[in-house]
Amino acid sequence: MDLDRILHEKKNFAELGDADLEEFLRERRFGTEYLNLEFKSGFPRIENQKFDIRKICKYIVGFSNEEGGLVIYGVADSIKEPSASFPTYIAGFDRHPSLEDLSQWAKDRIHPLIDSPSIRFFTVIGKKLAVLKVPSGANKPYCYLDPKTKSLTYFKKTSGGIEELMPDQVSAFYRAQMIKQANDILRASKISAAIHEEEAPLPGGARALMQRP
Repeated sequence: MDLDRILHEKKNFAELGDADLEEFLRERRFGTEYLNLEFKSGFPRIENQKFDIRKICKYIVGFSNEEGGLVIYGVADSIKEPSASFPTYIAGFDRHPSLEDLSQWAKDRIHPLIDSPSIRFFTVIGKKLAVLKVPSGANKPYCYLDPKTKSLTYFKKTSGGIEELMPDQVSAFYRAQMIKQANDILRASKISAAIHEEEAPLPGGARALMQRP
């Protein structure tokens, strides 16, 4: 899944400007496809106004366990309702975690080790928005580690949102990934064998026959 093509037909994530994101949100080009896209009115917080790290990491884990995706912060979920007109669903936010915080949370609380997601900030109709880009993970399944209880929670993105996996679903996920990895290794071995066979030197007699006019 090319996540860059969700927001723009040609521009990459690093090339997007405020006008590009505004056009995407105004025209709602995502249609009814939500498997790789989530909208949040702001970064979640807990009672003491600190950021809710678990909820933020939940989306990183969920997207990493699927095809990857984008979380657009500062946009209300009402953007999905046809009756909601632009810019009523542009909420904006006044506080956001730093890039260093996001990288540290991903490093400390998501296992196995995952690449830090990318985040960019934009201004639309004078309000601050952010887009968090989470690639599909290479070492699925990923889980969230609670630093207090040491418990592990597995999440996966579905068309309806982020789903917490039950123990039997986690077991099935591990089995599916083991089979996939085994098939990938087998496929790579076959390709490598075919390449070596093509590059192998011909026996002397066969080489002489090929060189005759």
